[in-house]
Amino acid sequence: EQTPSSSKDTLEPVLNALGDWLIQKRQLDQGLLENIQAILVPEQRALWPSFSQRLYREKHMSRGRLSGESVDLFLIMRDCNLSPVAESTIADSLDEYALALDIAMRNRDSILRGNPKKLFDNILSGNDKRDASLSDDLIKARIEVRDLNDRYTEIVCSQLSPIDSEDFRARSLKRGYTRIYRRTPAQRLFQQAAGNPAYATEVTAQIRALELSYNQELSAINFQLLGLTRKHEPEAQLHREQAGQIRKAGGTPSALEDPTRAIYKKREALGKEYIEMLRALLSADQFLELDGSRRWVPRSE
Repeated sequence: EQTPSSSKDTLEPVLNALGDWLIQKRQLDQGLLENIQAILVPEQRALWPSFSQRLYREKHMSRGRLSGESVDLFLIMRDCNLSPVAESTIADSLDEYALALDIAMRNRDSILRGNPKKLFDNILSGNDKRDASLSDDLIKARIEVRDLNDRYTEIVCSQLSPIDSEDFRARSLKRGYTRIYRRTPAQRLFQQAAGNPAYATEVTAQIRALELSYNQELSAINFQLLGLTRKHEPEAQLHREQAGQIRKAGGTPSALEDPTRAIYKKREALGKEYIEMLRALLSADQFLELDGSRRWVPRSE
């Protein structure tokens, strides 16, 4: 029996067999779905495309890496508890969305999977460099999925009543861009204070006026953060890919400036400013009764 002369000789038959198996597995998966379709009655066959899209969407949606890439507008619709009339109004748009998203996600996942045979050949040859065009293609595919979610959020919102539209958009943005749209400390404090029945009517009115003013300024900052995030995140993803290759080659990658950092600091300063105004409206005991308020009281006090 011949002993393998190197680790390459040991690995080669294993990787070749694994590559063949992965290709066969994909073919078997596809064949299984085709066999299921063949036994369906006409009514079931008509429903198959939407079922297949939903199955794929629910299984692969979590592969998103960009903000907004993993939003499922069907789940947003479910959480909004829309009336049957509202759901019927947006049904055609969601059908279009499902088809376009299915195509975009399959394209993205195809790039992610790559060609296993080529990957294993690179391992055997010692070539650990990733094709630069592959990273570019993957980022573009991710952007396409994200943009579809953002685009159809606006299309659906344009067809709903103002109240439903606001709720749908807020839920979609909060799920897709959590860091930007999660509640801020100032919002939590204002919400508690504005809902406290123990305060005098005029104090509550002043609190609500401050809350409204803060939310308006916050919305403008969040909109700015949304635009910067959508532009910066793909650049940051690509930069990380390139930086890894540079480090492997023994180099030192350059730093990439994050344009959102200064805006987040501005938003934090805005929150502190409004919390101070809220604090000035309330007595010391009233302010301290608010959950999470102690962090905003100076140690000297």
